[in-house]
Amino acid sequence: IWNRSYIWLIFLFLISTAILYLLYYWRVKQEIDYGKLFKGYWRINFLFFLTAYCVLIAIGIFNRISHLMF
Repeated sequence: IWNRSYIWLIFLFLISTAILYLLYYWRVKQEIDYGKLFKGYWRINFLFFLTAYCVLIAIGIFNRISHLMF
């Protein structure tokens, strides 16, 4: 859509969500179970990237249609 790569931003987001989720999990449970921690982290990222993918598809379709009309 924007003719640029934002992979560095994706990696930065993944690392920051991992750190924040680790801190949250530790504060709530007081003990770290790495299996549950990884599953929760995986699910959070899946939901975020699924939402982002759907939004970007809608933006791309809208941009394509607007370029064809004008």
